Amino acid sequence: MSTLTRCLLPFVVGAITAGAAVFGQDLVLHYTLTKGAADQSGLGHDGVVVGDPVFEPNQCGDGVRFENPLGSALATEYIILPDLSEYGEGSFTIALRLRSMDVGEQNGRLFGNNFLSPGIAIGYNRGGCTTASIALRLPGETHILFDASAGPERVVTDGQCHWLVLVIDRKQQVVRGHVDGAVQSQVLISDAAANMREFWLGAISEPAGSGRHYAARLTAVDELRVYNGALSECAVSVLRGCSTDRNCDGIVNSTDVSSFINDWFLDQVEGTMVTDWDHNGVVNSTDVSSFINGWFENLAAGCG
Repeated sequence: MSTLTRCLLPFVVGAITAGAAVFGQDLVLHYTLTKGAADQSGLGHDGVVVGDPVFEPNQCGDGVRFENPLGSALATEYIILPDLSEYGEGSFTIALRLRSMDVGEQNGRLFGNNFLSPGIAIGYNRGGCTTASIALRLPGETHILFDASAGPERVVTDGQCHWLVLVIDRKQQVVRGHVDGAVQSQVLISDAAANMREFWLGAISEPAGSGRHYAARLTAVDELRVYNGALSECAVSVLRGCSTDRNCDGIVNSTDVSSFINDWFLDQVEGTMVTDWDHNGVVNSTDVSSFINGWFENLAAGCG
């Protein structure tokens, strides 16, 4: 047992819980996009890279940069996701982190499937302005979560790192759209199944022969997550900001360390990747060190 583990074991006492504290075992797709589209969830939902998007470090972390043609031309760089339709009837969450400097307003379709029939679309431009966009089309109903009058808090083409999150909560019968942890829109939905097939990252798959994509350009994505469940508002906020609030109580303290260490030991036993804090495909002592460093940084930033 390492010195670090021995020092942290006291934090674990009284903090053993079932499953992961925040992200849990409902993570069914996780692309860290370091050198490709390998799925880190352990379920084998690898993506297929089309064209030559560039995998490189950026200020958000390692990610993939898309440089598709301007305007309505067909996309040349994107990633095709596997069929996720088994999750469409229940609650689910789609979260991605992007960095974009595309203020031209002629592109912006970043993730989704068939935009013209039941499907999902997530983008960084909406209605001729540089604001986040999330659209959900179920059979017989359409929900545009962010409209063209969106305020500056929804602008995500400033070259900074931003999280866009779509949450379908079947229990509450609502769909929520988040930007950087904050709920920007919430509407009621029916119990109709969502179309979870033919997702693309870097563009939105369109009907054959449509000839238009308005795909992502001047934009990088460094993480994509899909959960088989509705993340709470708190859990979504943990994706950014005070990222070491593992037990999701709004405060960073020693119980978060206990929770992380517990999940780390579970990863060792079960072979899961919940505590792969460095996003390198391996769970080891460096993840504990990185988490502890981030924990101290969060305390210094006033998250405690």
